Amino acid sequence: MKTFKVNGYFKDDKSNFKNYIICELDCVPEGLKEEDIFFFGMNENTIKEMVNESDKHNNLLDFIITSYEIYKYKYICKYCGSDEIRKDAFAAWNEELQKFELSTIFDAKYCVKCEGETKTKVQYLKK
Repeated sequence: MKTFKVNGYFKDDKSNFKNYIICELDCVPEGLKEEDIFFFGMNENTIKEMVNESDKHNNLLDFIITSYEIYKYKYICKYCGSDEIRKDAFAAWNEELQKFELSTIFDAKYCVKCEGETKTKVQYLKK
C-alpha cells in the first residue's frame, strides 16, 4: 500500500495545505493514526491526473492537489530499533533472461543487530 504527502488548496476559500497524507487503500498504515490521514482510497494515477488536470475545478472533491510525493518509510526492529532488517527469499533461474529472479519472499523477518527473528514496525521518514 502506498501513502502520499500532497500539497494543494481548498476550493471554497483557496486556503493552502501542505504535506497532507493520502492513503491508497481504505485502511490506516502501520505507524500512523486515523486522524493523521486526510483522504483514503486514492491511488497514484488519480493523484497524477488531479495534479495535471487543465481545469482543476471540475473534479468532484472540495480540494485541489498541486503536487505530491510518495511518503517513504522503513521497517525497524520492534525490540532494538535497528533498521537492519532482512527476509529470506527464493530465486528461480529464468532461462530466457539468463539470470536468477526473485520468486518468493518469506514472511519472517530477521534483525541483524538482535541476531534473530523479529517483529517490525514502520517508521516514516521525515524530509
